[in-house]
Amino acid sequence: MTFRWFASAVLLWTALASAQTAPNAPSAAPSATQSPQAGAPSKDQRSLREILDSAKLLFDAGSYDQAIAEFQAAYAKRQIPTLLFNIAQAHRKAGHFAEALALYERFLKDDPKSALLPEAEAHAAAMRARLDAERASQEREAAERLAQRRTEEAEALAKAREVERQKADEALLLVAKQKEKPIYKKAWFWGVLGGLAAAGAITAGAIIAVQQKEPSSDLGVRVVEF
Repeated sequence: MTFRWFASAVLLWTALASAQTAPNAPSAAPSATQSPQAGAPSKDQRSLREILDSAKLLFDAGSYDQAIAEFQAAYAKRQIPTLLFNIAQAHRKAGHFAEALALYERFLKDDPKSALLPEAEAHAAAMRARLDAERASQEREAAERLAQRRTEEAEALAKAREVERQKADEALLLVAKQKEKPIYKKAWFWGVLGGLAAAGAITAGAIIAVQQKEPSSDLGVRVVEF
């Protein structure tokens, strides 16, 4: 048994002893997610001591959710502030930080002179810091997801515009080709063609002229007579 548990148990049993001499008051078990509120009497037939012993065993065994239920059943019988502290402890151990903070704050309000005040305040501060860190982490993750989505949208838009630009360039090129004159319709084509024709005529004339200067027949070498 740790000192903290021993201290809270002493406070609890002291409060229990004084409560047993006082008139019974209507009570209700605290919700697992809300701070305890007064209401209908508990129907648990076990004694308060039996419930507390069960809660203590479950807490020590690490069965925090079951320990919470038992402490709540005890609080339903007697609204002892130390029970709020124990329920908060079990919630903290179970990882229910928001519930633990609410119950630490409720305990500090209901029993501001308790010897457990420093520990409760320290745990409450730790729970606030943890919850703030979790919120900041969630907000950061949400911002990162949003930034990633915006980046993907921008990249998709850029790709779509590039495809559109390429299509537009291809369309312009096709139009330009369709507007281009055939080669036989170009002025330089006929100039070149005329030049080639003139050169051909000159060449043909020269050949004819050469042919006209040559004898009509060629008998070859002459026979020499002695």
